[in-house]
Amino acid sequence: MNAIDKDFATAAVALPPPFASAPAPARGPDWHPLAWWGAAAAAWALICLPLLLVDVPPLTDYPNHLARMDVLANMARVPFLASVYEARWSVIPDLAIDSFMPWVVSVVPVHTAGRMLLALILLLDVAGAAACAAVLHGRRTWWSLGAALAAHNVAFLMGFLNFNLTLGAGMLLAAAWIRLRQRTPAPVAAAFGFGTVGLLFFGHLMGLFFHVVLIGSYEASLLWQRLRRCGWRPQAACRAVLASWPVALAAVPLAVLYPLSGLHGVPGDRSTALCRRCPASSTTASRSTRQPPVPCSVSWEHAGCWGASAPRPARCSHWCWSAACIRWCPRRSREPPLWPHGLR
Repeated sequence: MNAIDKDFATAAVALPPPFASAPAPARGPDWHPLAWWGAAAAAWALICLPLLLVDVPPLTDYPNHLARMDVLANMARVPFLASVYEARWSVIPDLAIDSFMPWVVSVVPVHTAGRMLLALILLLDVAGAAACAAVLHGRRTWWSLGAALAAHNVAFLMGFLNFNLTLGAGMLLAAAWIRLRQRTPAPVAAAFGFGTVGLLFFGHLMGLFFHVVLIGSYEASLLWQRLRRCGWRPQAACRAVLASWPVALAAVPLAVLYPLSGLHGVPGDRSTALCRRCPASSTTASRSTRQPPVPCSVSWEHAGCWGASAPRPARCSHWCWSAACIRWCPRRSREPPLWPHGLR
């Protein structure tokens, strides 16, 4: 271990959550832990209730995703599908559901598998917000369950399944990063971040971006504490900045994988694992990405649930709002969904 790690390894592990130094507010009655878990399960069941009422939930891009999963699952058994479509597995930052849903569809009916996926997305949204609140405030908070009120948000209703799945997973992994930075040496967190960034890259690029903003905001708060502790002396400040090296290591997979994905400066649609063999057709069974991604919503609800139970919300407002203003969604396809012949 070099001199930089010797100076800051112990301090980085011992640092409390950035806003834990404020005096604790008056707390309500001490509820049994099972009460919180019961309320969380009830909230998740309530937001999943609409999925039991219809076979195909009215989400804009959902039929496109469902058709693509069915084609990928049945392409080897149906010659017609193999003559029209081909699977294309490469470095694509939009494979969250493509990576496992074809195998699920081969086991359970396609409509059941689709609704199971939607329930999983809703679970990850609520669990991710609750986990971030727990690690930041040092305890499970009732306010964090308010994320269930915003689970059916614009991105979900538009059917951006890859983005929503990666977003929920990104919040959970960001909470795990914060916990590791609080309790383990820096190399452990760096190795964890290296793996999770690579995994989330293949899920969805914008979900990964949200994850990077979360851990970057937390690391910025740690850096601010170290700089204040060292008195802003040049040499000590330099060591404080270099002590944030786990973030730089975690960014390596993004720097390597993005050029390999061919998303910049290359014409054509490289964003899905399924493409048509007939280039003359103007419609595809997958979501088109001819238009560049644009912001279509801002997710302030999750950050609000994390910060509402803070002792002094003003102290964490810079963290919450920086995370809140980075919920980006790809522009929805202007093409109608195409259901191949024989699919129901």
